[in-house]
Amino acid sequence: MKFFKMSAVAAMLASFAFSASALTPVSDEALSQVAGQDGVSIVADLQVNIGSFTYSDSGNTASMNGIAVSGVIAATIDVVSGADFQTAAVGALVGTGLTVAQAGAALTAAAPLLGFTGQDVIQIGIPAVSGTNGLQVSVASMTTGNGGASMGGIALRNLDIGGTKVWMFGHN
Repeated sequence: MKFFKMSAVAAMLASFAFSASALTPVSDEALSQVAGQDGVSIVADLQVNIGSFTYSDSGNTASMNGIAVSGVIAATIDVVSGADFQTAAVGALVGTGLTVAQAGAALTAAAPLLGFTGQDVIQIGIPAVSGTNGLQVSVASMTTGNGGASMGGIALRNLDIGGTKVWMFGHN
C-alpha cells in the first residue's frame, strides 16, 4: 500500500512537470491583442455600531450615543492618470458653483499644498445603485454635560452617497 501511495504521488508530480513543459512563449504581437480589465470592485453590507461620539469645547460636552450605520454600499477602485484626476477635480469644483477658470486656478493653487505633482491617482468611486435603500444612520440619544438627560435621538434614512469619489495619491 505504501508503494501504491508513493507511485500515485510520483505520477501526479510528473504530470505537473509535463503540463509545465507544454507551455509556449507568446509573441509580443499576440500579447498586444490580449485585453484585460483594470480596477477592483467592492461591495459591503455595513453594520457599524459606535458606542458614543463626544464633542468637547472649553469643558462643555455634547455626546451622541448608540450610533449605528447599516446598508449596502458598493465601491470601485481604479488608478487614473494625473490628467484625468485634474479633469475630474475641476468638474467637481465646477459642481459647487465655480467657473471652469476659477476651479482650475483653485486646483493649481492647492496642488503644491497637497503634494500633487501630476502623478497617477487612486480613485475610489461609489456608484449610484438603483433599487437600494441607501444607508441608514441612527443615533439613539444625544446628551450634554457629563451624563446629562437625553435630548432624544435622530435618524437619517435612505442616505444616498452614490456618485461620490475619493482620490488618493502619494507625496513626500
